[in-house]
Amino acid sequence: MIDFGSLIGAELFKRAINKLLDFLAGLIGAENKDSPPEDLPQILSEENNNCVKSETLPETISENLTSKLKRLLKAHNIPLISIGELFNLKDFSYSKLDDPNKFVDCFDSQLLAKICDIFYIKLDWLQGKKTLFNSVHSPKRCYKAIGDLVSFICNEIYSPYKALETCGFELFFCLSSSQKFSTKELSSIRHLNETSETGFCIVVKITKRYGLQKSEFSTYQVFDHGMRWSYWRTRYTLKSVALLCLKWNKKINLVSIDDDSFSALSTGDVLPAEIMEENSGEIIHHRHFDFRDYVESYPHMNPEFDEMKSVESYYNERRYREYENLFKFWHDNPQLHQITG
Repeated sequence: MIDFGSLIGAELFKRAINKLLDFLAGLIGAENKDSPPEDLPQILSEENNNCVKSETLPETISENLTSKLKRLLKAHNIPLISIGELFNLKDFSYSKLDDPNKFVDCFDSQLLAKICDIFYIKLDWLQGKKTLFNSVHSPKRCYKAIGDLVSFICNEIYSPYKALETCGFELFFCLSSSQKFSTKELSSIRHLNETSETGFCIVVKITKRYGLQKSEFSTYQVFDHGMRWSYWRTRYTLKSVALLCLKWNKKINLVSIDDDSFSALSTGDVLPAEIMEENSGEIIHHRHFDFRDYVESYPHMNPEFDEMKSVESYYNERRYREYENLFKFWHDNPQLHQITG
């Protein structure tokens, strides 16, 4: 089961110290009080007996994990009643949701690791551990590493070793709403000072299935943030991804997100689903044009046709064309796990 030993020990030590400090405070100005409280050993013994048993875990620990698991399911529009089917908990009953200690006992360390793999979140965050970067998830890299983006998608879609069946993916290019945002104005960003632009954040949406009814939900992996349109290398990287999607016949959704949400999404301080799902419509605005227009080979369709030859050269020099048939290759060779590029 979950190791709460260190957390419990810290709480026990804190309580004992508080008792001792109360005693020492009483010595100030008290001439005849020269011994610690007689009940201190008994207090320590009782606290130890109460804390070491998993069924009587400190309420704050069990409630914290329960709260985060419920938040995780809500963010992904998964009904709480489906939790047993989703995580294959054979003995799970809905009544356990009302008792944090019983609820937590259903989740051992192996299952928690599996949950993190399914939803792309950090185990430290789920368990409530304090870290230097106490974020919910870790954005991956794509700049100068498009192969990592392609590898992630292929591994999620085609690998037979995943915990849940997957049935598709979508790509989102997210932009802070404080930036100019229209087909015409996006091109004007090319001439901005680099430091004045927040840049793009790439998000991959993976749709997954679970249970006998093949119920679906979507998870989101965030890739590079700060992919500035005003810097040619990052702009060419974004356009190279768009070229791949054009070859794969996959649309890229270009979206605008309010500044605070964009910052939280980029740094990993929020569950991506809380921003990207449709129930967050008040902070996300879909734009009705296709980002792939920026890599079209027809001048009347491409707002930045003037640099298309340079983009194609960049694309070919970095051998991104090899990824065009990668989906079929990956499907035919499911034993492969790691692709670099």
